[in-house]
Amino acid sequence: MTKQSWTSHIHFILAISGAAIGLGTVWAAPFTIGSHGGGICLFLYIILTMLIGLPILHLEILMGYQTQTNIIDGINQLSITANASRHWRMIGYLSTGLLFFILSFYVVAGGQVIEQILTNFFKIIKFNPGINQLNLSYISSLIFSGLTFWVSKTPLKRGIERCVKVLMPALFMSLFFILFGLKDLDGFDTAFNYLFEINFNDLNMFSFSAAMGLSFFTLATGAGCMMNYGAYLNNRKSLLFINAISSMMVIIGVCLSGLIVFTISFNQNLAPESGPSLIFITIPIALKQFFPYELWANIIFFLLLLSAAITSSISLLEPLMRITDEKLKISKVKSGVFALTILLFTSAIYIYFNENWLEKISTVIMEYLLPASALGYVLFARKIKLLSCLPEKNQIIQKLLSFAINYLCPLALIFLLGGHL
Repeated sequence: MTKQSWTSHIHFILAISGAAIGLGTVWAAPFTIGSHGGGICLFLYIILTMLIGLPILHLEILMGYQTQTNIIDGINQLSITANASRHWRMIGYLSTGLLFFILSFYVVAGGQVIEQILTNFFKIIKFNPGINQLNLSYISSLIFSGLTFWVSKTPLKRGIERCVKVLMPALFMSLFFILFGLKDLDGFDTAFNYLFEINFNDLNMFSFSAAMGLSFFTLATGAGCMMNYGAYLNNRKSLLFINAISSMMVIIGVCLSGLIVFTISFNQNLAPESGPSLIFITIPIALKQFFPYELWANIIFFLLLLSAAITSSISLLEPLMRITDEKLKISKVKSGVFALTILLFTSAIYIYFNENWLEKISTVIMEYLLPASALGYVLFARKIKLLSCLPEKNQIIQKLLSFAINYLCPLALIFLLGGHL
């Protein structure tokens, strides 16, 4: 396999942000925050992202940078170098399973974005495809899976980098543009207060759990995909600073999405805790300001969201394809086709047999699986003394990172997981 690496740190930042900014921020964040107290959940999310999420993001990328290979071989390599128990190598295999499980859920959520695009396009051309909604959802999910595969099999510079360097800034601009159009709308002030006023009376284990789970979901940490992206780095100059920028971009994306969604929610008397469908209800209402071109505005926005969703989904599929390529010597194309075949069945199960799957599965992923996997990575990093192998030049930062990874992160994760027992 030809060695690939990021062209620049800008592409790396956009790729990390692209793995998170999409369905993680625009779709999952508003309904998660709305279901767990508004301002207090956002406050906890920001604090936990910087104190817990950022150190774990950093250590995952450091693991990838040090090993320069796929997740499974990388964990094995670190274990052997540190003379750690061979049982630690299970982290790589568990991450592989978790990546595919999240991907199987993600392609259906991404399919909903394509469904919005198709629905609005059919309205514009006044065409009735004669397909019921469930079948359209299934077809949309398969299209999303195919697009994810197409980008993932393409070499890094022509695939992921080309996708993120234009489309990620465009999505941010669209969020700012929509928000600017809503600033004078009844409901904006209420939404602003709901999102940024902190009421500690709403603080409870559920809001803490949701905020930490959302942090892992939006930063795309805990499942090894950031370790995979770190393996494409050819130098680690200012890496912590780069990771901090990526984290701040994700936080800004969450705040922008929350303001847009909650402004429309309060303006239209919709409950902020309406669930996963909230964005698909509120965004079309927000885009009515572009009448008589609101259908085209919907298509443009959801196309941008689709591009961001794909950058997220390729961060899940690409590591799986890399494992089969490097470890099993199976080409990316063959492994991608095999993955698509399995997704064909999982998508059908999600869509046709469980009408409440979206919220349930997202809760399991964000509040149970990702924190548990992240705890495994943190404990492994402690075991192999990762930070001592790759010390930061600034001693204060080194001490803060060591404290976070050795004490703060594991205690917070154990507390979170223990609260579910």
